[in-house]
Amino acid sequence: IGLGAALGHQFDKAADHVGNKQQVAVAYMFILVASMAKMAKADGRISKEEIERIDQFFSQLGFTGDAKQAAQEIFRKEKDSDSDIGAYFEQFSELTKADLNQAQVLYTILLEIAKADGHIHESEIQILHLAESKLRMPVGYTDREIGSQHSSLKHAAEVLGISESASVSEVKKAFRDKCKKMHPDVLRSQGLPDELVQYAGTQIQSFTEAKDTMLTARA
Repeated sequence: IGLGAALGHQFDKAADHVGNKQQVAVAYMFILVASMAKMAKADGRISKEEIERIDQFFSQLGFTGDAKQAAQEIFRKEKDSDSDIGAYFEQFSELTKADLNQAQVLYTILLEIAKADGHIHESEIQILHLAESKLRMPVGYTDREIGSQHSSLKHAAEVLGISESASVSEVKKAFRDKCKKMHPDVLRSQGLPDELVQYAGTQIQSFTEAKDTMLTARA
């Protein structure tokens, strides 16, 4: 599925009048919203809790006015379309040059939607596994996430992108490097839309928790 064909009327018109960097941002946001729609409808229905969580995400992403209407229209169309979410994940990986930080942003949003109604359905787990694979995330990431093993040493090491046996100095360095990569200027230079820059910054909390977990294990 080509991005140009997938963008739809709401964003195609805008894309004709912006530069390449902005077109990347538009494509990025389309894939994000489309993936959210696919996850929400994965078990055959969209629950009240999922709708509320998605509305919260739209607010966190700064969607207002025309941008919110465009996002809602894309969501409505994509939730019932036969588009391949795996292809969307592959395109996202290409757009972000397989950047793990940005993959984690998308993955976290999808996981939160899956968890919104209090139960992660098997079809939702399949999407998370697909995202793990297509976004080139660490093997087993999904199993640890849905197993509520967020504080495990292995998961913490994966979040920071280092080995479980990393030294204290290596843990601290990895933490600093991760935080630097989440700096707004760095994210924007990679084509991340402004709407996502602020939200992506919240991932620093997960880096902090991972650092604390690894340092505590070495105390």
